[in-house]
Amino acid sequence: MKRLVLALTFVAGVLAGHAGLLLGAPQEILTLTTPVTVASTTTWQIVDIYMSTEGPSIKVTLKSNTGERYVYRSVPSETVTAAQILAGLKYINQGKFMTLQSKTLHRFLCEQMVADGAKIGTCSGTPQ
Repeated sequence: MKRLVLALTFVAGVLAGHAGLLLGAPQEILTLTTPVTVASTTTWQIVDIYMSTEGPSIKVTLKSNTGERYVYRSVPSETVTAAQILAGLKYINQGKFMTLQSKTLHRFLCEQMVADGAKIGTCSGTPQ
């Protein structure tokens, strides 16, 4: 009986000592001979605009030159109030946005994303 207890104690000690090998992170890794390179993202284009007066919110989907997608959502915050978002939606709905803002909706949204720190860059191009 003493031998069985000693044997079980030994096995338990061995397993506890090697638990990292059995249950932990993998021990082997693959080192690539040629690193994977990722294309540089240089431009973003607005591909979708969703407006909600119930929220109120404006959600914009952007697509980069590499095909990556990014969703930006403007909701009431410390810098943008619900009243400002509703006023913007009202201008857009009444067709007065370009006249009152002296810019297109796309430019306004691009500038807003930069101002909010969502993306860093400058707005350029001509309306289509």
